[in-house]
Amino acid sequence: MCEFKLTEYAPALEHLTRANDLGVGEDASFLAVVGYHRAILLARFEQFERALDLHAGFVRGGNTSATIVEGLGITLLRLPMLPSEVPPEKREMVEMAGRAGLYAIGMMRDAADRTFQQLISKYPDAPNVHYVYGTYLMGDRPAEALEQFNIELQRSPEHVLARVQIAQELIKQGEFDRASPYATDAARLGPNNFMARRVLGQLKLQAGDASGAIAHLEAARALEPTSPSVRYHLARAYQRAGRGDDAKRERAEFSRLESIQQRKRGGANTLGEEPAEDTGRERPR
Repeated sequence: MCEFKLTEYAPALEHLTRANDLGVGEDASFLAVVGYHRAILLARFEQFERALDLHAGFVRGGNTSATIVEGLGITLLRLPMLPSEVPPEKREMVEMAGRAGLYAIGMMRDAADRTFQQLISKYPDAPNVHYVYGTYLMGDRPAEALEQFNIELQRSPEHVLARVQIAQELIKQGEFDRASPYATDAARLGPNNFMARRVLGQLKLQAGDASGAIAHLEAARALEPTSPSVRYHLARAYQRAGRGDDAKRERAEFSRLESIQQRKRGGANTLGEEPAEDTGRERPR
């Protein structure tokens, strides 16, 4: 916390994360302070998925303060900055995105729909506005979600996650050939994005290229070792390649991580980057 005050943000995030891993006691107010500062630092260093998990946890716990709304808006719009660094001309947009996210996480669908519509109407050309609306729609309106992702690509032609989301939805529909160009471009544009590498690995496995799948899925594992879906698909790829021991290890890790994630699930998946069902219809055996 001292490092944060001194604007030494990288070591502050490192030490707050280490503190979180070790445990910082049971004082609720102190836990909230530590968690909030870690969340806004995660967003500043572009670890938006982890930041979203923390902000969603605050909302589900009943913390819907203006500070949390602002942090959530920054995270959803994928702005790599602290609340104090948001320029005046973006503050209203950030607040509106945060409120939309708050309603979505709280399962207040009418309010979320209305606020997202206001957001895209007032800021139709702002980066990530159509993307975050698309992630909200994915659960029960996938056709509308795809439309929003395609609009995002028109505004931001190199948007990695819009391509990932389109590829994931096409995979669910069994349209693997249509999904492949989106996944390939996503991995090319975002080689350090674990979701892009995972989706491309999944498609290569579907196409019978086990070695190609393993290469991308191992890269995804290195980038995000706590992702259950990466472990699931990697286990399948190892099994297909005849690497039984490796497959067994990844299945065990999948089960462990999936159990942890099950406890966290809830409102966060309303806007999540990695849907709970993305492992597909099969379950590892």
